[in-house]
Amino acid sequence: MESFDLTICSTRVRVQSNDGRFVRYARQHFAPILLEGALEPEITISFTRERRSRAPTDFLSDHEKVCRGVYVNEREIVWSEVPYLEGLRMTFSRAEGNMDVAAAYAPSASLKRTIWKMALAVVGRAGSPNRFYFELMYNLVYYPVFWRLRTRSIFLMHGGGVAIDGAGVVIVGAQGTGKSTLIAQLLARPGSAFISDNLILFDPWRVYSCHEPLRIDMRMLSRMPHMSDLLERIDVPVPLGRTAFNVARSKRREETVPAIFIVPRMSRAETSLRPVPKETVIERIRCFNTLADEVRSFEVFASVLCPASPSPGAREAETRALESLLGAARCYEMNIKYGEHPGETAAKLDAVLSPVKSG
Repeated sequence: MESFDLTICSTRVRVQSNDGRFVRYARQHFAPILLEGALEPEITISFTRERRSRAPTDFLSDHEKVCRGVYVNEREIVWSEVPYLEGLRMTFSRAEGNMDVAAAYAPSASLKRTIWKMALAVVGRAGSPNRFYFELMYNLVYYPVFWRLRTRSIFLMHGGGVAIDGAGVVIVGAQGTGKSTLIAQLLARPGSAFISDNLILFDPWRVYSCHEPLRIDMRMLSRMPHMSDLLERIDVPVPLGRTAFNVARSKRREETVPAIFIVPRMSRAETSLRPVPKETVIERIRCFNTLADEVRSFEVFASVLCPASPSPGAREAETRALESLLGAARCYEMNIKYGEHPGETAAKLDAVLSPVKSG
């Protein structure tokens, strides 16, 4: 098996697989956070690609069925029906200390699937396994890390952010509201650094990068030529027809204390900002978490692991962390006019960013 190490929010992860294409894909995806040299991992993830499908319960005779597709015994939890990843089986070690995740993928050899693959070949899509790997990356790497961090009172938010002269600007919103474009534009400023684009981790005091690639519409990127030296395009499929980029190491930062929260929305009205109470931002964050596919899927993943480590107070702890995180921050709602040049939009933030830079 090939293997490599990486770190997400100071959590050391080792990924190993017999699938060379997956290893190359994952190395490209996680290039900015790969670790040099072998370190003792906190989470070990093994992905095995098998040639033939198997009977779904031929290995579960000593397990108790908890719900559909989830089986438990004293040593491990087995998830045999992972949503949207037919043929994937995940096994989670219940040992204390380090967490072991073993995933085995055995694609179905049914006639229906064979015909489907032939149809994809006709339209020129069969040669790219990256769509499968993109979906797999969350359940295989991100979600085990997020779940482990939740047990340490570090939670997940649908949003992104940058650090400007060390102070954090966090942008939260639904898909398509301009978060990524605004983040990309703010990265052009001296003293700025990339935190996250789509998902961000937080505790009561700081926000942390979870490292997803930056997602930008190529048409919008053409209007930001200054970004060409800061971004490296990678072959990772992302939603909404956008393109994925890794941000240069020199422009990355792993954590920051947030000074400003911004909730963007698109409309035909002129671009403007208005202060809003922190309670409004907390309510919006909860709403956006409910709408975001990645956060909803993580909640399903976490519910599968609950028999291993129940955490009935997690929701209350998350609320308290949000209230503390926003306690000293300034909060704004930002209306962004459709079609406005991203440079003009970013320039209109100067009124609220100047105190951050001077502070």
